[in-house]
Amino acid sequence: MFNELRDLDFRDIGSAPSSVRYVILGFLLVIIIAIGYFLLIKTKTEQLEIVQKKEIGLRIEFENKQEKAANLEEYEVQLAEMQELLETMFRQLPQQDRDGQIVGGCLTDSPGRGNRCSVVPAQRRNSP
Repeated sequence: MFNELRDLDFRDIGSAPSSVRYVILGFLLVIIIAIGYFLLIKTKTEQLEIVQKKEIGLRIEFENKQEKAANLEEYEVQLAEMQELLETMFRQLPQQDRDGQIVGGCLTDSPGRGNRCSVVPAQRRNSP
């Protein structure tokens, strides 16, 4: 068969024996498949890998959002409790009007009664 391939006249391939023609056709088929793979399929597989990575990220994001949505009612209840607690804490804070009345009362009433009154400046608390 190798002798037949060496003696092959490429101008007249049709007159070559059938085994030689099959070898040449098989070789051409392999070349066409390789070119098709590199031109068409390889770019598509690279695009597929990129999209699959993006899908993983989107899936994680979806799961996080789904978890939050599943617990939305609990979050709303917790938010309402926190707002109520915050309002209670605000009510417990001294108001500016009350501070002025306390200081004013101390200044006007104390000297006549013999009491001493010292004003301590309020300090700001550092938030954690």
